[in-house]
Parts: sequence; structure tokens; C-alpha cells
Amino acid sequence: MKRAIALALSFILLLGMVGCSSNSSAQSGADSEKVYTIKAAHMAADTHPWHPAILEFEKLVEERTNGKVQVEVYFGGTLGYDRDLIEGMQAGTVDVAYVTTAPVASFVPEIGVLDLPYVFSDWDHLYKFLDSAPAKELNALTEEKGLIGLGYMPNGFRQTTNSKTPINTLEDFKGLKMRVMQSDVFIDTFQALGASPVPMAWAEVPTSLQQGTIHGQENGIITNYSNRVWEYQKYMSLTSHCAYMTTMLGSKMLLSKLPEEYQKIIIDTGKEVSLNAMKRIQEDEQKILKEITEKGLIVNELDTTEFAKATEPVRKKFSDQYGDKILNEIMALAK
Repeated sequence: MKRAIALALSFILLLGMVGCSSNSSAQSGADSEKVYTIKAAHMAADTHPWHPAILEFEKLVEERTNGKVQVEVYFGGTLGYDRDLIEGMQAGTVDVAYVTTAPVASFVPEIGVLDLPYVFSDWDHLYKFLDSAPAKELNALTEEKGLIGLGYMPNGFRQTTNSKTPINTLEDFKGLKMRVMQSDVFIDTFQALGASPVPMAWAEVPTSLQQGTIHGQENGIITNYSNRVWEYQKYMSLTSHCAYMTTMLGSKMLLSKLPEEYQKIIIDTGKEVSLNAMKRIQEDEQKILKEITEKGLIVNELDTTEFAKATEPVRKKFSDQYGDKILNEIMALAK
């Protein structure tokens, strides 16, 4: 009798274990019927490299999840500009966005290392950074702020445009009111170069340039093209003062609600499309530079040695505040 009771209890216990295992598996896997919708955004026009990248992201995520994750794409500032998108991801109203790294530094100061002047030397240096230890360190810091790093997309190097004079020496910057992003690093950089930096959201820039409130601005070659700067600027000087760095971020709050397999697809796809876009940008830059020149913008190359030296205090200020570990690691990648 006792043996029969023991066998019965063992059978009941086994059924309970199987039931628990089944429930656990269902929770970690994707619901075959449920469809998730995520909002993916950027602030640029549909002529900017971010747009084909985010459309590729939409296509691949939907394919790789068999349509169970649907991506809604917003561009042209529909959901706001850089800071709005970052705050939206933290608040859980935006899922994924391409944003420039300078505004991210307001939330994660250490990421400002990517915008420091004359840290990156060339395209090869940028490629080496993508899968490097410092890139992973920065991703860990952004995640602490509720932002998951999906991929970096360097857009080449930032150049200077203005309506007054070609920039060849530090002397040429004197008296120029230069729009910069709302970032201490960019303000400090252009002060070190001798200009008068004016922090301003991009939405205000074209009108301010046309009205003469500011004399110039700085941006990547392709961004200058997509914003038709030749219509209100005369000169572009290839100062290459810093890498034009973009990061694709995801809302930790929202993505964590997705099944793990879909989270992985989103993260892997973000990295893939960002790398693809970077390759396209590198290939297109010279072609676009030629077209910009044909449209009337006067472009000049220059020796940036004295500019790099003049901005040493900006790099030191960063190191004094946040240490020089990440900065040194990034610069060492060029060797």
C-alpha cells in the first residue's frame, strides 16, 4: 500500500515539474499569435543616410521576426529632434532612434569622447572603433541610462561652412559666429579654434544663416548636402575637426518587454544596418563633395596641424573630468 502511494505521489510530482517547465518555456519564447509594433525614428530628411538605414532596419526586422515585429518609421523630426528622441526612449514613447552622439553626452557624459576634436584620424580608425573594447564600455554606460546601444554609424568627419571666408588658419575663425550643437565639447572646441560658438537646435539654423544671425555651422559632408547648405553658405573648409558620429539606440524600457529572441534580432540588425550605412557613406562622400562644388559651394582643403594643437585643452578637460582610459584606448586603435 505504501509503495502504491509513493508511486502515485511521484507521478503527481513529475506532472507538476513538466507543467512548470512548459510554462517557463512559453514565457521566454515568442507568442506565435502576438504582433508587436515599435517606433523607429530619426530627425533628418529622407535624403540623409539615416533614412535608407532605418528603412533597411524596418525591412530586416520584419522579415527576421516573420512579421511579428512591425516597425513604424518616423523621420524629419516628426517625433522630435535628438534630445526629444533620447528622452522619448527613456520615457518609453520611442523604441529605436538614430541620434548624434553629442546630445547623448548630456545623459552619458563619457560618450562625449567620440566628439572630441582630432581623436579619430581617418576612416580605418573609425572602422576599428566599432567592435572595440571602448565601444563596448560606452554601450554599458548608455544602458545604465535606459538606452541600449544597437550600433554606431560614423558619418565621416565634420567640416566647417560659412558665408565670410575660407578657413585655412586659426586667424580665419576670428569673428565668426558658428552654430554648434548644444554640447559643451563643441562649444569648447570652437572657442579653442577662435570662433564664437552659438549652440542652437538644427531646426533654427537655416533661417539664422539666411538672416545673418550666425555666419556658419559645422556638419558632415552628406548632411550639408541633404540640407542644401549651398543655398545659404559660400565656403566649405575641410577642417575634419571631429568624427561625425551617430549611434542607433533602443529604449531599454520598451525592448525589454519583447521576447528575448526578438530583442536579439533588433540588436543584431541595428548593428548590421549601421555598418552597411557607414560603408555607403564612405563610398558616396567624394561623389557628393564634387556635386556640392558644382552647385557653387567653394571647397578648400587645409593643414589641420595647428587646429589639433589648439584643441589640446579640450581633450585634456575631458580627461580631467572623466579620466583618460577610454580616450587613450580609442586613440591607440589608430596605431
